[in-house]
Amino acid sequence: MTISEDQLDLLRASMRLVNERKPLMSAIFYERLFERGPELRRLFTGDLVEQTDKVMFALGAVLAQIHDVEACRDMTSDLALRHVGYGVAAVDYATAGDAVLAT
Repeated sequence: MTISEDQLDLLRASMRLVNERKPLMSAIFYERLFERGPELRRLFTGDLVEQTDKVMFALGAVLAQIHDVEACRDMTSDLALRHVGYGVAAVDYATAGDAVLAT
């Protein structure tokens, strides 16, 4: 899949807006996530503010490499393997994706 420059600009603008409103966006995201998948709450044993910083860093890293499919794939593959170790199941990604879109 190829991403156009216009789409990339939209992604960057969206990311800036999310970063500017990070506490609010985080609260809304986790509320939506746990509404859709209450069983996922067990995966989050630490501070959700710290977790949000990690998520934002990962999203920023993906966005920075999105033009390089191979680099992006390598990074997200490593991230996915770590999440398997945390207990994340394949079905959980759809739940999280729904929560992201709802946010």
